[in-house]
Amino acid sequence: MRSLVHIGGGKLQLEEIPDIVPGDDEGILKVQGSAVCIGDAETLHGYGPVMNVPLALGHEIVGVVDALGANAPDTLKRHAGRRVIVDDARPCGDCEYCRQGHRRFCKAPRYGHLVEQPGLKNFGGYADAVTLDRHSVLVPIPDELPIELATFIVPVGSGVEWLLHEADLKKGESVAVLGTSRMGLASCVVALHQGASRIEWPRPEGG
Repeated sequence: MRSLVHIGGGKLQLEEIPDIVPGDDEGILKVQGSAVCIGDAETLHGYGPVMNVPLALGHEIVGVVDALGANAPDTLKRHAGRRVIVDDARPCGDCEYCRQGHRRFCKAPRYGHLVEQPGLKNFGGYADAVTLDRHSVLVPIPDELPIELATFIVPVGSGVEWLLHEADLKKGESVAVLGTSRMGLASCVVALHQGASRIEWPRPEGG
């Protein structure tokens, strides 16, 4: 199968790697698309935590749950054959954050940030398939949703977290969005949906 791999020094390389197969308690997601995130660029250029290489990037992943091992957990079996988006977080279930119900704060390595031996597992969305296991969090999405909108669910989810859960945005309030990334645009979408009276957003030049 194909995989776009960070080989070090900020360089990406399209490689043919052995097809991955599910372990007894795992599954395989056939990837339909994986959106580009600023986090990928940060990894390529050495910002944030140091990542080992070779590393398959991509963590805003949409696909179809395909093959399942005989003892795959119910969290995978219930989505067999369904189109899903994969939460990049892979909560361990044991740390303090997980025990308190804040699983997205778990520090366990996430999709797009795990180095695995080719042919056994793959956790990067810039590939034909990724590994699913008991840590994978899957959310079903409509089959008819266009892929460019399906992969936009992750940024919108971040906007919901920031504006509704963290800031408790109310109808009629004003919002200032700094930055012109997909996350910024998604935050504007969430603010409009929530009924913000004014949104300040530095749109890209010519936009």
